[in-house]
Amino acid sequence: MYAGLHGIPSGTGRSRADLADSPAVREAAREVGRIVRDAARLLLRHWPALLTLGLLGAAWRSGTLWLAVIVSDRSGPLAQLLLALAPVGYLLAIVAMLRVVRPSLSAAMLVPFQVAGCGKTTTACRVKPGLT
Repeated sequence: MYAGLHGIPSGTGRSRADLADSPAVREAAREVGRIVRDAARLLLRHWPALLTLGLLGAAWRSGTLWLAVIVSDRSGPLAQLLLALAPVGYLLAIVAMLRVVRPSLSAAMLVPFQVAGCGKTTTACRVKPGLT
């Protein structure tokens, strides 16, 4: 069955209004609302730390790019190495941001999954004590 106009499967006999009224679409809209609400809650609770980490990541990137320009007059390979290190600042900042908001995540946000070889169901934050 091929998708017709605007992604509606052809041959279903359902209009776009019928699809928009379906329980699956309503549940998806509720999920999007929950995600936005939880993101706003985490941002309001941790904004000073998140802002600081974001600015530190931007400063790292700007500093390494600035240094790469200065070093490029003397050593091309060293300047390329510095260019490769520029995005590391953002990466480390994002990881640190996730660590900052981790204690505020509600238990409902944790997705249960099966641990390989163990046969037990656990949550994302409790895989093995001592690994965090």
